[in-house]
Amino acid sequence: AIAAGIGMVFQHFKLVENFTVLENIILGAEDGAMLRPSLAKARRALTDLAAEYDAIYYRNFLQGIGEAGDLAAIGTFMQSDGLHPNKAGVARVVDHIGPYVLELIDKVTASE
Repeated sequence: AIAAGIGMVFQHFKLVENFTVLENIILGAEDGAMLRPSLAKARRALTDLAAEYDAIYYRNFLQGIGEAGDLAAIGTFMQSDGLHPNKAGVARVVDHIGPYVLELIDKVTASE
């Protein structure tokens, strides 16, 4: 299917580990058997596109909590479903993403 350009992403929240948006984007277009080189390549492309179009690239909505897959670090900031931040996690997300939101507001209002 991959050779024919056909791909499908199925993620049931309790059957498989969750993929990031970036991981889902590259599925079916991997450079080889390992995802890491493809992820690095895609991350560079997104960073370059953001720079080219003066866009704000925010890598991961939950990056204020910790790295995906590091359950020990993020566990105390997540609800029991393991997908959504709890109250303390939301506070950390807001603290981390806040400066990016303010930057976006400044860009939009400056262009008016």
